[in-house]
Amino acid sequence: GKTATLEELKRAGFWKIFVGTGAGLPRFMNVPGEHMNGILSANEFLTRVNLMKAHLEDYDTPLPEVKGRQVIVIGGGNTAMDAARTARRLGGNVTIVYRRTREAMPVRREELHHALEEGIALRAPREFIGDDKTHFVNSTNLDVMELGEPDASGRRRPVATGETEAMQVDLVIMALGNASNPIVKDAEPGLKTSKWGTIEIRPGSQETPSPMSTPAVTPTAAVPPRSARLVMARRQRARSLARYRFRRTRSGRWSPVPGVTPNLARRRKRSSRKSCLPRVSSS
Repeated sequence: GKTATLEELKRAGFWKIFVGTGAGLPRFMNVPGEHMNGILSANEFLTRVNLMKAHLEDYDTPLPEVKGRQVIVIGGGNTAMDAARTARRLGGNVTIVYRRTREAMPVRREELHHALEEGIALRAPREFIGDDKTHFVNSTNLDVMELGEPDASGRRRPVATGETEAMQVDLVIMALGNASNPIVKDAEPGLKTSKWGTIEIRPGSQETPSPMSTPAVTPTAAVPPRSARLVMARRQRARSLARYRFRRTRSGRWSPVPGVTPNLARRRKRSSRKSCLPRVSSS
């Protein structure tokens, strides 16, 4: 990455390196006016509200005014519903902007149901227009879409009809998913990555196919059951690392590989001496 390359870590004595930079880079639409104030990602919005308590008067966390304002949330996933419901509870007039139909939304049905229960309408996206002096967004033009032929995912591809619809907005929340962190990919040209920016690995091993043999994990898709997929990926990671530290004997037991696995017993004994607490007299 920025502080040390993978080759430098290997020269420093690290026999295997786990890359887990995650997929926390929010996606945006790359349309005109997207740089204006009042446009932020769902990650930032939810973090400011839920973790940094921006909605409470006792906290100084900055947050755009939501109460009584026109808010649009762009996206059709679970995060979009979370952002929409949060903005609604903060007093905003919320519209969900999605380019496909309600039935084609990837969101869980119960999430969409709860969002609609809280008085959230649905529409479909284009450019943002703002004040030249304050640089705050104040309106947007939406493309009216229709569904065309199915794409590679099997869902019908949205096609612009040529019609547009203007809408007044005060706050725009982007909930278009996340991309992989590009720091390691850009700093290490030797790592092969997919078109989504995730590190390519050998099937079932969580290990890169490059000579560097760097165990890595690719972000799992944020779809149900994502918890089960995350657990499965972690187990594959552990097996990949254990295969280089231990080997199975003829009796079926696992034993440390000589010269690779440190003396765990000696380390455990040394650490236990350091962790001993002094005895306190009862008198």
